[in-house]
Amino acid sequence: MREAWAIDVPVSAKKTALALRLAKSEGVATYVMAVHYALERRRERLTYDTLVQRKWQASVSRRPQRGSHHDSWAIREKYVAGKK
Repeated sequence: MREAWAIDVPVSAKKTALALRLAKSEGVATYVMAVHYALERRRERLTYDTLVQRKWQASVSRRPQRGSHHDSWAIREKYVAGKK
């Protein structure tokens, strides 16, 4: 079952919504389980994206210390971490 929720498999919001709607029609327990899996997948994907972005940030600049003074990096970090 884990393979179906792997973070490298792209799943659109529309497909997720359809799956949740189908789970809801199956019953409350199925819906709760599906929501749990969907939220877990979202959390794992956000963590993965954050780590990839930070790795890229560290390797893209010849002088990484500049990153702490560059506004676009701070903005990008907020975006990747899901903070507004």
